[in-house]
Amino acid sequence: MKTVVEGVVDAIVYPSVADKTKNRGFAFIEFESHRAAAMARRRLLPGRIQLWGQPIAVDWAEPEQDVDEDIMSKVNTNSVNFASR
Repeated sequence: MKTVVEGVVDAIVYPSVADKTKNRGFAFIEFESHRAAAMARRRLLPGRIQLWGQPIAVDWAEPEQDVDEDIMSKVNTNSVNFASR
């Protein structure tokens, strides 16, 4: 990604659950500024760039909310839901 657009700080690509050698088909790219992200979004308009031989779609991600460490230290239950296939 750094060879295509400027200002990339980090890239997160999640592996496929079924095949760890493949990705899930989406990634999160962190930029050094909102301006760098906006310029990259413009550069990556559909039809202009391909990754892994596939056309890409680009959109804004919702930022994660910061959770207070004191609150998280009291959490002791996880909920996991699996869709039946």
